[in-house]
Amino acid sequence: LQMEALAGFSAKDEWDFAYVGMSNHPFIKGNYPHHEGIWGWGDAADQTILMVPNIRRSMLEYHDIIWDLQYATTWESSTLHSDNLFLQQPDDDDFYEWRDARVMDEVRWYGWYIDYWMEGGLLRDIFSHRIITQDHWDDLMKKFSYSREELDYDNYVTDATGPPSA
Repeated sequence: LQMEALAGFSAKDEWDFAYVGMSNHPFIKGNYPHHEGIWGWGDAADQTILMVPNIRRSMLEYHDIIWDLQYATTWESSTLHSDNLFLQQPDDDDFYEWRDARVMDEVRWYGWYIDYWMEGGLLRDIFSHRIITQDHWDDLMKKFSYSREELDYDNYVTDATGPPSA
């Protein structure tokens, strides 16, 4: 959104590229590789500007948005609830419950976002925080119905293959 304000051109969300189609937008707002983001733009972008917002404000804003979207986990579900955005404030108790259950994971994922863009595509396991392969990452992104145990790091790395190199 900062780029929209600076340049006067609108940005397009990463999910829009994947589900609505490609278009000629100069900026892509993305959360990838956060597990709720996707690489929706294919090879249409060749430069990156990494904007890192204040994490304290970001966590509150992020919670407000996912609360408005009823904690949607798919594009379809979030689109269905998108009319709810910014209509109400969640109760403080809702935020505290989410914060207590998720904030340390969210802080780690926030750090991975920076690692990914600064380290040339470094991918990490959502649960163990270890560096993983592209195949493991793809499964984590696509297999929402799989259990944490089924997607465990040790199911992808064996003594024969060894851990991926950074």
